[in-house]
Amino acid sequence: MLNIIRKNAQSFVIQAVVIIIAVVFIFWGVNSQLKNPSNAMAVVNGQEIGYREFMQSYERAVEQYKEQFGGQMPDKFLESIRLKEQVLDQLVQRTLLLQGAEEIGLRVSKEAIQRKIQAMEVFAPGGRFDETLYRTVLERNHLSAKTFESGLRDDLLTQQADEMIGAFAELPASEVEQWVDYLDQEIKLAYVQFSADKYRTQVQVTPEALDAWYGGHQQQYKSAPQVKLSYLGFTFADEAKPELVSDEAIRSLYQDRLSQYHTPEQRRARHILLKVDEGAAAEVKAAKRASAEQILAQLRQGADFAALAKQHSEDSSKERGGDLGFFRSGQMV
Repeated sequence: MLNIIRKNAQSFVIQAVVIIIAVVFIFWGVNSQLKNPSNAMAVVNGQEIGYREFMQSYERAVEQYKEQFGGQMPDKFLESIRLKEQVLDQLVQRTLLLQGAEEIGLRVSKEAIQRKIQAMEVFAPGGRFDETLYRTVLERNHLSAKTFESGLRDDLLTQQADEMIGAFAELPASEVEQWVDYLDQEIKLAYVQFSADKYRTQVQVTPEALDAWYGGHQQQYKSAPQVKLSYLGFTFADEAKPELVSDEAIRSLYQDRLSQYHTPEQRRARHILLKVDEGAAAEVKAAKRASAEQILAQLRQGADFAALAKQHSEDSSKERGGDLGFFRSGQMV
């Protein structure tokens, strides 16, 4: 697609597409009046940037800086670089880019998302995609398949928009020179390396010394205070005007919200998985079936299921004795 666009860069249609992209970024404003201050950090053309999404992006940025500083950051460093404002600006720009991409008709197919997931090494040990492992990894990270695939779709759509815009972008020579100068910068370091093994026999640590050191560094081992609140908000005006609620109204409200008072039944299961390719030879399939029947016979004779799962199962659950955890109806394949 990009080759076609480049070859026809002078055509009226292609130039119109570029103008549409420019209009999207220049004239689409960011509505800073939050519709729901408790859940949204910003509203971009009617689309909310949620507090949870903001905090996840912020925490990832903080971890990146911690890695750069070796785990210890200077005091008030994050405030000095206004990291929260940077993160929010990036989310706003990403939202605008996605909106602009959809406005000009860019799309990401379900097949493209599937191919991207199947190519991820974390879901394909040994080069073969494992759907059970895929869902297990998502569950461990408290993600649904729908949420994960939606985020992946946005990433691919953003990449398409970047490539399309980049095909027409012209970078001034001065900016190129500034970037080259930045990359050519060097820092000279002088350091002395000590081996701890040479000094272990010269250092004696007594309980008294440990107590004294801990007494002077207690603040480093204290976690930030946390408070969990449950509250019901109401105004005095509402309280001053009591309203009689009929039994019918209570019954109707209960029926409307019945799902809120119901905890779905969950089951916990173990399995022993033996894999065989669909195109495998008949003798291979027969050998697998024989192995399965032998395992089943051992179980019926009272063998330990977890031990057999660790020995025979051919998926990641073997390390947990075949345990698949708790799940509701419809969650599993």
